[in-house]
Formats: sequence, structure tokens, C-alpha cells
Amino acid sequence: MTNTVNDLLQQGLQAHSQGDLDGAASAYQAALDLNPDSASAHNNLGFVLSQQQQWQGALIHLRSAIALNPHSSMSHCNLGQVLIALDQVEEGLGHIEQAVAEDPQNPIAWDTLARFKVLL
Repeated sequence: MTNTVNDLLQQGLQAHSQGDLDGAASAYQAALDLNPDSASAHNNLGFVLSQQQQWQGALIHLRSAIALNPHSSMSHCNLGQVLIALDQVEEGLGHIEQAVAEDPQNPIAWDTLARFKVLL
């Protein structure tokens, strides 16, 4: 049986939810091997890489996700967090604010914005 991009994304989500970051990253990379233009795979891989503190890889994939889907609230939120971790605070906050603007109903974006506004 051949895996589709959606199958691989689901495998990645399952591995990620079980704390298997390497397994999640492998599944998301396999999805990108099948479809390099999958914004979801780029976003998810970037998020996993950020959790592994692989900042440069995270930046590459999150910027790719936004290039492919500029209105993705989660991609902007994830990129903002990585940029802040790299002390690029102004640009990072801009992306988190963009995440809220893209989806005002996204509680993760609001929570992230509030957390960083309090900390910074």
C-alpha cells in the first residue's frame, strides 16, 4: 500500500501526539518528499523542529509554509515563536499578531500573543 500525503500527515500527527518527535519529523519529511508544496507538511515539520530546538530547519520550513499559504494562522504563530526564541522579537511578534489577524477565533494564537506580550 502506498502512502498518500494525507496518510503521512496523519502518521506524523499521531507520532507527535505520542511524543515521538523523530517519528513525526520523518512522516512529515516523507510527505514533503511526495509533495514539496504541502504547506501543512512544512508547518508541521517546522513546529516539530522547533520543539527539538533545530531553529534553522524550523525557520526554513515555517517560512516555506507561509510562502505556500500566507493566510495560515498557525504557521505565522509557529514562526513567531521561533523568531522570538532566536531574539528576533519584533519580527516574531509581528507574525504572532498576523496569526491573530488571520484567524481571530484561534485560541492558540491569542494565548501565544498574550504570553509573549507579558514576558516581553
